[in-house]
Amino acid sequence: MSYRVERAFSFAAAHYLRLDYPSPCARLHGHNWNVVVSVEAPRLDANGMVCDFSRIKQTVVERFDHRSLNDDVEALATANPTAENVAKAIADLLDAELRSAGNGAFVRRVDVEESPGSVASFVRETAEVEIEAEKEAAR
Repeated sequence: MSYRVERAFSFAAAHYLRLDYPSPCARLHGHNWNVVVSVEAPRLDANGMVCDFSRIKQTVVERFDHRSLNDDVEALATANPTAENVAKAIADLLDAELRSAGNGAFVRRVDVEESPGSVASFVRETAEVEIEAEKEAAR
């Protein structure tokens, strides 16, 4: 048995892509990024929640909103800031934040829409979560 919450929100940010073909996306441009984050936990925290909905949004918006993803977001400094990599960076950022809750909460999925109809997803498989939990316990 597990619990799941989802939080949808948006932020505005600029980026440029490093591509091996000519594209206008290689020039600095911005998007109003729409994000849906799905968080799961095997048990509820001390407050009876998987995690606070506002914490999900606040954590991401503080680090991504009105930023250059290439220059201002550490997780994307070396990764090409594609929608796929943005989704993974959000998942990793939130996972680090969720560990302190002590209820096993983790990000299962992040969907990132960089423009209407263009959506990329990062989905964490259960086995990956178990491996990370074992690594964490060994530390």
